[in-house]
Amino acid sequence: MLWHKPSDTVPNTVPNTVSKTVPKINDTQKEILAILTQTPSLTQKQIAAALGGETVRNVKYHLDTLKSKKLIERVGSNRAGHWVVLQKV
Repeated sequence: MLWHKPSDTVPNTVPNTVSKTVPKINDTQKEILAILTQTPSLTQKQIAAALGGETVRNVKYHLDTLKSKKLIERVGSNRAGHWVVLQKV
């Protein structure tokens, strides 16, 4: 009987699959996701204050990045709306 090492018979595809399905985000974006999970009605100015000194423009950039990666979306108007976290990372 011929024996094969497991690495010879089963290709190691898990790391490739995981890297394709989980979007890469930085630490600031992870903090924003955590903040929005707890308090989804925050404004960009309030998020900037919660991050401890980030500019509103920088927060807008990170929110746009998270929206483009389909991790969050804004529901409702700018004043009365709230954030929905679509995928936790």
